[in-house]
Amino acid sequence: KRDWSSDVCSSDLLSLVATSDYAIGIDRRIPATNMKELTAWLKADPKRASYGTPGAGALTHFLGLEIGRLIGVEMEHVPYRGSPPVVNDLIAGQIPIAMLSTSEFTQHHEAGTLRVIGTFTDAPSPFIKNVALLKDQGIDLSAEGWYAFYGPKNMPRELVMQLNKVINEMVNEPAVKQRFLAMGVAAAGTTPEELTRVQRRDKEFWGPI
Repeated sequence: KRDWSSDVCSSDLLSLVATSDYAIGIDRRIPATNMKELTAWLKADPKRASYGTPGAGALTHFLGLEIGRLIGVEMEHVPYRGSPPVVNDLIAGQIPIAMLSTSEFTQHHEAGTLRVIGTFTDAPSPFIKNVALLKDQGIDLSAEGWYAFYGPKNMPRELVMQLNKVINEMVNEPAVKQRFLAMGVAAAGTTPEELTRVQRRDKEFWGPI
């Protein structure tokens, strides 16, 4: 536990810097536009319950497993080497479902070559329009990817806070925010304590899974 009354910070956390959100995309030929319809389609033939991700062990892998648990369908994970082949096979109908970062779906969803039916966000995603949140479809699951700055342990508190100030000023620059969005992430500076809460939250939720 961090002791902020001390002159030395025992943690190496500096600041969150950016977040990414995730979504469920499906083959456009599947007769479903939401999670209720997709669940019914999967339960009608459980052999169809497979989903692609950019690789084993990634957050998208665990999102698919947790989705399966919540809807009562055993989902088979199909790991790929990166996102582009997942998107290509989803568009071609080689896999029925994919879990990816929302920004990787956006262009294809807008073009109608695949269909995004839900996002794992607590608020509308900045990367896609008119797609319902999963939690608004009865799926109690939200998650995000994040990037943060860390430093060596036992940094003086004054230095930690100086670096935190610089990082937050940087990520709040309008040009930086736009550049981040173009890269598929959203700028998100925090205090070291807020980053600690984010890290603890994810460890407590995903650790058992």
